[in-house]
Amino acid sequence: MSRIEFIVKAIDKELILKGKNYLTLGQANKWLYENGHITESEKQTGFLKKLLEEGSIKNAKQTETSPKQWRLFLSDKKLRPLETVRTKTIIDEYEKEVDFDPKDKFVPKYINLKNQDKSNTDSIPWKWIIIGIIVIILIYSQFSNNDNSTTSEYNITNETYAATSKENFDEMFMYIADNDKYAINLMILNGQVRILQKGLKVRLVDNHFAYSVIREHGSTQKYWVVTEHIGK
Repeated sequence: MSRIEFIVKAIDKELILKGKNYLTLGQANKWLYENGHITESEKQTGFLKKLLEEGSIKNAKQTETSPKQWRLFLSDKKLRPLETVRTKTIIDEYEKEVDFDPKDKFVPKYINLKNQDKSNTDSIPWKWIIIGIIVIILIYSQFSNNDNSTTSEYNITNETYAATSKENFDEMFMYIADNDKYAINLMILNGQVRILQKGLKVRLVDNHFAYSVIREHGSTQKYWVVTEHIGK
């Protein structure tokens, strides 16, 4: 990875963690220096500004109105700034809404469990319960003979993540269980995962209890998705 690519990735991570759409040149310069990505000399001599003026960092542009200001954006439109992340699992009764504190590096400040008394949630390891249930369901699906393969037309019922292989699907679910949105964004950036919009028409290729394999019309690319997120 080149120096410029490293700086771009570092800025991506900061934007995602802070839930911001962009950083100004001054903010980016200060953050890169404080986190050891540029030297004090580079900070003082305008190293980052020179990269922007040369066009070496593509995900940046200068405002047209005076006073003009450089702004650095996410390098890929598939990445999303985070403040509050709603994580859905295949278990309807456990809907978690998690607020992330950037200083905690994706460790949730608090977790509200729907229809649960808050006084009880602190003493119950919900994360491991959910992971255990998911693992059991996935293991069961591997040995299930209920494989209703079909090419019927279906719709995506909720905006959802889709993986390009079963291995990527399992890895994606692990990050969802860990509430590691940044890791999921990296999988999206690497082409291992994509976001499917609600209402997208798909063909069902393979059907299991916990997950299904689908493809878009006119495409041979298969995607692994949570079964409950497709329907007629």
